[in-house]
Amino acid sequence: MANEEHLAILRLGVWQWNKWREENPDVRPDLSHAELQKPNRHMPDFRGTIFARRDFERIIFEETKPHRAHFEGANFHGVDLSEANLYAAILDDANLQDAILYGANLRGVSFRDAKLQGALVQKVDLTESHLIRTNFYRADLCGVNLSPSLLSDVQMKRAKIGGTIFANVDLRDIHGLDTLYHVSPSHIGIETLYKSRGQIPEVFLRGCGVPDSMIEYARSLVAAERPIDYYSCFISYSSHDDALAERLYADLQAKGVRCWLAPHDLTPGEVIVRGIDEAIRLHDKVVLLLSEAAVLSPWVKYEVDLACTCEAGEGRTMLYPLRLDDAVLTTAQDWAVMLRKGRHIGDFRQWKDHNAYQAMFARLLRDLKAEQQ
Repeated sequence: MANEEHLAILRLGVWQWNKWREENPDVRPDLSHAELQKPNRHMPDFRGTIFARRDFERIIFEETKPHRAHFEGANFHGVDLSEANLYAAILDDANLQDAILYGANLRGVSFRDAKLQGALVQKVDLTESHLIRTNFYRADLCGVNLSPSLLSDVQMKRAKIGGTIFANVDLRDIHGLDTLYHVSPSHIGIETLYKSRGQIPEVFLRGCGVPDSMIEYARSLVAAERPIDYYSCFISYSSHDDALAERLYADLQAKGVRCWLAPHDLTPGEVIVRGIDEAIRLHDKVVLLLSEAAVLSPWVKYEVDLACTCEAGEGRTMLYPLRLDDAVLTTAQDWAVMLRKGRHIGDFRQWKDHNAYQAMFARLLRDLKAEQQ
């Protein structure tokens, strides 16, 4: 919980707070779990209060809720703001170098002229943050990791970038990409071109150091009559069912469906959990092969839980369950019970029969057909 003495000094004003920080350099202020808003009639209302020019370096901000607060020119250098609810806060001209904003709610936040650049070792991390109507006008975004954030109606006019990571994000709803100041190349992933349907200003791509061949590919995505035919998919299965998984993987790839299947697609030395997490988040659908072995597999359960989390966070349906036997209909496993109660489960029990397999595969292919954008 927040240190009441530290909160009391914060309430005194900017001069008193910064003077106290200067006189007590070894004290790490603790504002953790502070509501920063009026809990009752006897307490001052911190929501919307001005905290401009305050020095918050090395502060403990765990689960603090400073939404709608004004932090113009404040110093958040190196502060961990992970999961912070900064909804509609004002951080204009603030120093957020090396800050960690992983998973933060940055909806409606203003970062005009803010310094968000990271050092060479530790970059500002906006991974999985909600950037909705966020304003980065003239902000310094060098070294910032923007992947895979939720971007919607984001303003970046005249911002500075370099070493900035735009991996697995849709850039179509970012304004001002053609006005950015590039101090060095940035990182544009192939998934970003794909998700953005190639609708990215060429001047931005060239400034990021994207080669001409990739720019040509981006043009082809725009020009293509149907830029995407099928949803990409991750195949979740038990090793007991690898014969079917291998067959589906080969047949889907042959039809132009981008698939991920472990262990084929794990880079040597890659941490398995990290590889699976990234693969599920990067693909549109999770084709789930449900057998008796799969129902008992902790790996399959983990992959289903992660897909459900992605569904809830992104508001889209990812799971495509197929039963290979009747185990999912009779098991007492909690996750499988919830699955059979809430989802239609396709019947793939006769997959070993050639004609039956072809019919079932045709149905799967039809269901993976993506809607036109």
